[in-house]
Amino acid sequence: MSEQPITLEELEQLELFASADVRALEPVVRSCPVHTLSPGEVLIERGTHAGRVFLLLSGSLGVHLEAPDGEAITTLEAGATVGEISMIDREPASAFVVAATAARVVAMDEDLLWIVTDSSHAVASNLLRTLARRLRGGNRIIQRSRGELEHYRFVASVDALTGLFNRHWLDKMLGRQMERSRADETPLSLLVIDVDHFKPFNDRHGHVAGDHALRAVADGLRGALRPTDMIARYGGEEFVVLLPGASIDNARDVAERLRAAVAATAISGLRGEHLPGVTASIGVTELGALSAEADAEAFLDAADKAVYRAKGAGRDRVCL
Repeated sequence: MSEQPITLEELEQLELFASADVRALEPVVRSCPVHTLSPGEVLIERGTHAGRVFLLLSGSLGVHLEAPDGEAITTLEAGATVGEISMIDREPASAFVVAATAARVVAMDEDLLWIVTDSSHAVASNLLRTLARRLRGGNRIIQRSRGELEHYRFVASVDALTGLFNRHWLDKMLGRQMERSRADETPLSLLVIDVDHFKPFNDRHGHVAGDHALRAVADGLRGALRPTDMIARYGGEEFVVLLPGASIDNARDVAERLRAAVAATAISGLRGEHLPGVTASIGVTELGALSAEADAEAFLDAADKAVYRAKGAGRDRVCL
């Protein structure tokens, strides 16, 4: 970094000195070194404590959380102040500050900053505004990060083909619903739905048509459920429905409605041509019918065995 003298005009553009008597402050500030940074040069290292605040005269600086050559979370333009939070709370810097372009900065140490703020109400007010702006900016970054995290969590729980929840989601939700049912002593029923003769359908019409069929079936199932019911694609042509608060008799009624919805589902091919419909075999079980020690695997297995009985009895039917 090479030193260059600072000018009165450059001082007047600094946000820290807005509305202040710059001429009165000039003799004090003139003792500060002015540094020229090349693009990519690091001004502040994360984890270090510089004990100085930097005033950006020209160019731009990037703020990077992970690495100095990573993506910048924000960019500071000429007139900005940087490093004030670390200097005030005496904690190591939480980010890297790197020259995004060629830049010139004034380096003002802590003692001199307090002298300047003590001598100028305007400078003290500007410093407070800068701190407030930093806090608001940090809050926006946190909110954006939370939003992205929720999005990734949602994507990780959703089946890409059907838009229903996936097995990963079901593995977590089923255990929770079983615990709640037992704690509240309320019924919980489960349906396993298996599309009949799906492999021959795929072999005859192709995998693209099979995907169309699964999406159509998923839409039909979703449209026939109550808002409190939960459905997930369990894998392949299998779906699982959780029915909180539903007894075995209520669950059987729901299962019959879903069986009819699948049978009535219209299926189209890639070019919009009409394809043969499909049916589903559905197994139904209630948590209360199992032992108190039964886990999620046993709960699913009970409904799965009922599916096999439905298929053995001719398919397109519900078995308890």
